[in-house]
Amino acid sequence: FRQYVLPPVLVQRLQVKVGGKTLAAPVLNDILFCANGPAVISRYQLHWPDGAELQRSSGVRVATPAGSTGALRSAGGPVLPLTARQFAFYVRERYAPPGRSIRVRSAVLTHEDELAIECRTEDASVFLDGSHWRTPVPFGQTVRFSLHPQPLHLIRGRSASGAA
Repeated sequence: FRQYVLPPVLVQRLQVKVGGKTLAAPVLNDILFCANGPAVISRYQLHWPDGAELQRSSGVRVATPAGSTGALRSAGGPVLPLTARQFAFYVRERYAPPGRSIRVRSAVLTHEDELAIECRTEDASVFLDGSHWRTPVPFGQTVRFSLHPQPLHLIRGRSASGAA
């Protein structure tokens, strides 16, 4: 069978900084910021282009377009087109004390935007592209998320029959 190569598709990745230090590898799918204990509530100050808010929840998931169809969608977050120059976040299982409310649960950010999470939890981490790569986030540190300056060039093939 003869193969035809389609033009590369640019797929966005995320750059993550913890306390000003850029983590080495760009993230292809998603990141989870949360307390290390599964039953511990995460406390943090969320900063996004439209504002800031002190929140409590089971964590915040941040995803690229490629990662938006997995855990982000499962939790009720937005699904982004694969080639979008955007990323999204979704607050999981948010908690508002009686008499208070949470203003933002989810947002889509552009290639120019940054999301920042200031950790207010004693024992928290960011989990990158699954549970196998964990980076601790000390109390008071800020985790910053933005699109990585070098997207992934996804090469796709199509068979002579036209199927991709």
